[in-house]
Amino acid sequence: MIRGRGGPLRGVLPWIAVLACLTGCPQDPAITRHGIVNDQEYATYRLAGSAVIEGQVVVEVPGRGTFYGADGQVLLLPRVSENDRYVRDVVLPGKISLPDPHIDQVTWATSSDAQGLFRFDGLPAGNYYVVCPVAWVATDGTPQQAMALGQVGVADGQQGRVIVTRGQGN
Repeated sequence: MIRGRGGPLRGVLPWIAVLACLTGCPQDPAITRHGIVNDQEYATYRLAGSAVIEGQVVVEVPGRGTFYGADGQVLLLPRVSENDRYVRDVVLPGKISLPDPHIDQVTWATSSDAQGLFRFDGLPAGNYYVVCPVAWVATDGTPQQAMALGQVGVADGQQGRVIVTRGQGN
């Protein structure tokens, strides 16, 4: 038994608290902060809403004309820091990759029709990215692909319209 001033465990209790925290508390405060920021950023996007976003996927191919992103997957992503990084690091440089499905995120998905038209209903107010993988054939006959991008903001009850294109979108 350990004895000292004030009882048998007096000098030991602070060490037990330190050990408990080291073994049971998060070790990386950045991970904890990211989780809190992530939850705060996504909070309003987890609510029900009455906004509508509709648009069209359009691909301008130099020397070949205008093509529509027919029958493709269209994703709607809230404009939060995690998705800002995805757009900056993947979409704008022309890489082909969908967002990591393991990231705790809010995402809506739909398909475009034969004319590249799509619609999202029942959205909360906010600012959004619209991304869609697109493919075409260049004038030299080589297959090409990219991520098309659009950006749109809507208020509750409002309808927003967006054209989703290669590069920076509008």
